[in-house]
Amino acid sequence: MPTVDFRFKDFDGEELTASTRIEEYEHKFGTGWFSWLSLFRRRRVRRSLDIRFSGETGRRKGSWEGGSLSSTRSI
Repeated sequence: MPTVDFRFKDFDGEELTASTRIEEYEHKFGTGWFSWLSLFRRRRVRRSLDIRFSGETGRRKGSWEGGSLSSTRSI
């Protein structure tokens, strides 16, 4: 999937960019001679959303606790 960039202003007015990417993986049960086994099991689909920020974001940015720089979420 292509990467999509979003520009936004953080709570303190700093302009940041968030790069997002969606990934989808499909796993079918059985390969080769055993591909018929996939008839008895559902395919597994895994989706994930990856977000990368151009700088720290959040109310705690710049502190020792830190703000967020990237995030990955499985759906």
